Amino acid sequence: MASCSDSARDIAIGGVFSLGSETDPATGRSVFARWTEDAGAVHCFHNARSALHHVLVSHAPTRIWLPAYLCPEVVSAIPASIEIRYYGLDEALAPDVRLLREELRSDDAILGAHLFGKPLPAEWRGLASEWPELLWIEDCAQALDIGDAHFAPIRIYSPRKLLGAPDGGILVDGEGVLPPPNLTPCTDEKFVRPYALRAADRNDEDNARWFRAFRQAEASMEVGPKAMSDTALRIVKSAAIQPIAEKRIRNYRALVERLADHALIAEIPDRWAPVGFPIIAKDSAALGAFLADRKIYAPRHWAELPSPRADFPGKHRLAHMQLTIPCDQRYDEQDMERAATAVLEFFS
Repeated sequence: MASCSDSARDIAIGGVFSLGSETDPATGRSVFARWTEDAGAVHCFHNARSALHHVLVSHAPTRIWLPAYLCPEVVSAIPASIEIRYYGLDEALAPDVRLLREELRSDDAILGAHLFGKPLPAEWRGLASEWPELLWIEDCAQALDIGDAHFAPIRIYSPRKLLGAPDGGILVDGEGVLPPPNLTPCTDEKFVRPYALRAADRNDEDNARWFRAFRQAEASMEVGPKAMSDTALRIVKSAAIQPIAEKRIRNYRALVERLADHALIAEIPDRWAPVGFPIIAKDSAALGAFLADRKIYAPRHWAELPSPRADFPGKHRLAHMQLTIPCDQRYDEQDMERAATAVLEFFS
């Protein structure tokens, strides 16, 4: 999707990517190459949940620790035999390492998520070093590139959250110890359809079509041994990571300059590429509707959380208040100016 260099065009910001909109193999190292460098083995599943399920079935931990602020679909990947526990996060979504350290057992698995693309802090990496016998799993679903801030040999990426790829869950096994999965091919075109419709959208009716198709495809995503589609794999292998990361950081910086008072993460990324620009509103649903009327489609991460509300009321309040302004590689600073102006209009 082209950027809105001519503001009079008023094209949509956000929503499903156009299919393969970032492919440019001549401009440097690909996303796939960056994600899988120095990997002992790489397994390409249909979605990230299936990759996580394979890891857990292979290792069979007794318990798994999840962050209290997390996508609810993650829970569907966890076998019923594994007890689910949650650990707390502070206002900036950094894990409470001190309390977690007191609860750990040698048969635990721990999922750490780089939320909104921001790397987990050094204290988290220190905890992983203290407990090398645990199963550490790195949730990179929102992490395009976090530099050298990785903490685990097992990493799971979700390209469809960052690129014009219709599916995919890339499991990077740094030590090459996981059993290889027996994957069946993904041949269902319904996962490609929303991205193709998005490329052709011209008006509000077209926007409604790709959104319906996307919701239908999302609802049909299942946990199981299905492979990443050839279409998605081709896109991830041909999309150059450096220009994508640079555009995301530049756009985030532009939003910080206008919206710092409303930002969840007001710092400017240095060596990490954001998934979007998270902001806080008293009623994020109302803000989302206000922006959608102006053809700015801002997702909520997330409207509901899987963690117990009684144990983590602050995180559930945050879920009610949070909204993510798109700042990805499809847009330029004029688009960010338009988005920021609309947000400030809502708050005025």
